[in-house]
This record gives sequence, structure tokens and C-alpha cells, in this order.
Amino acid sequence: MTAIHLLFDEMGAMQLVGRSGRSPTRLDANGLPMIPKALQDRFSEAVRNAIATGNSAAIKSPMTDGEFECLMTVRPAREAGQALVSFIDISQPLNSLDPGMLMDMFELTRAEADVALALHAGLETDEIAQLREVSLETVRWQVKAILSKTNCRNQKRFIALLSRIALAMPQR
Repeated sequence: MTAIHLLFDEMGAMQLVGRSGRSPTRLDANGLPMIPKALQDRFSEAVRNAIATGNSAAIKSPMTDGEFECLMTVRPAREAGQALVSFIDISQPLNSLDPGMLMDMFELTRAEADVALALHAGLETDEIAQLREVSLETVRWQVKAILSKTNCRNQKRFIALLSRIALAMPQR
């Protein structure tokens, strides 16, 4: 996942403090993410608020042709009078989860691990059944088994669990 981290001060000056992953496609001449014109006022206000009041904000930039879908997080920095801003390319997938890892971690069968990954990728059960060429009822039983083995009450909690695991995985 691509992320660029900058410090902004009260005067609007910025300093690059970190970068991870490959660079997003829309950078300015200084190698920094471009903020869409429609979001510049919201962004400036979020930076001012983080510095003045200590409030954090998150702004999602819509994806358009030639631009990356970006989540801008703004929070107060440790240094007085500064805000830490992170630009995170959310169009890229999280660190990949491995079916074998899920099988080991939760004692899932290979089929259950594949269904788990499909759920995490955002597919519906009927889409999973069609892709796997099994009945919808088979996928429903597999989902029930997955939820039981992972101690999750519902699919939303299971997806959240897998997302936390993916975020904790080292970057490849």
C-alpha cells in the first residue's frame, strides 16, 4: 500500500517525513500528492483544525481518470504548530493474505480459506458459488464453518478481523 507522510505548519509549509510502497501516479513537481481542487479548502481547514484544536480528520478523494483514490488523514503532530498528513492510496489492495496462513491460523479447510479470501475481497456468496462452481448452499455452509472457527458472530466482524490481520502483515 502506498503512503506518503508530510508535516504541515501553520503557514502551509510542508516537509516530507516518510514514504512507503510505490509512488502514486499523480504527483506534483516536488514529488508530492496532488490535492484535487474540489478538496483543497476542506484539506486546508482540516490542517488548521489539527494545529489549532488538536482534532483529527479524514478526507477521501474520489478516483477519477489518471488519479489514484486517496484517503488523506490529518492529525496533530507531536511538534507544536504542526499537523501530520498522510496520503494513502486506497485503490491498492491490502497486504495479501495467504490461504495457507488462514488454514494454519484458524484450522480452515482449503475451500473455507478460499471462501474467506473471496469474502474479504468483497464478493457476495452467490458470486463465490458461481466462481467456485458449487451451490449457494455449499458456500453458505462454508461461511458458517468459517464464522464458527474464527469465533466471529457475523461476516462483518470476520471481514474486520481479516482486515486487521492484513494490516499487521509485513509489506511485500
